[in-house]
Amino acid sequence: MTPLELLSIYAILFTGATHLIAGFVLGVYLIALAMEYVIRSCRLYADFVRFLSARYRARAQRRTEILAASLQSDLEGEVEEGMGGGGVGGGRVIRSNSAILLRFILKIRRRGGCWIWEGARSRGKGNKKWYGSFNAGGVVVRAHKFAFIAIRGGELPQGYHLDHECENSLCVNPWHLKPVTPTQNSLLRWSRRRSASQDISCQDKAAQASV
Repeated sequence: MTPLELLSIYAILFTGATHLIAGFVLGVYLIALAMEYVIRSCRLYADFVRFLSARYRARAQRRTEILAASLQSDLEGEVEEGMGGGGVGGGRVIRSNSAILLRFILKIRRRGGCWIWEGARSRGKGNKKWYGSFNAGGVVVRAHKFAFIAIRGGELPQGYHLDHECENSLCVNPWHLKPVTPTQNSLLRWSRRRSASQDISCQDKAAQASV
């Protein structure tokens, strides 16, 4: 093989290697461009999401303020009675201020004359009824007890229960509540159950008579 042929082979190999290196560099450059595009797209998407989240939070805050203002206006005369005060219920001090009362009001849905509690709930002792629970300045109390003391300004002696005259355990309308002794509470519960069973019995008898 002549020197000219060897030179030609070396030139071809060098050219091929140069093309491979150039292709590799070009590939790396294209990958870098693609990654930069993806990063920019992600940043734009994140900015867009933050923008939408800010708008959503602003709208949600606005709706909350409107709802709170509406409820405060609706309950103005009833809430102002307990603003900034507190009371003692069942031996525990229940604190209330405008912020706590506003948080309490936002958990209420009015239905007829009742104020239905839509916050945390727990079952009562010795029965299967659900009652509202509310954190009043670090003290967790029954929601209806908080309403009776903080909104109505009522007094609940230690050992007394609050009877729901509307017979709805989730109602926190303080004007539907009346302090009673445990004995009175048991008698009222028994009489209501008996009245309900008698009504059902009368309905069954009327249905049988009609048949």
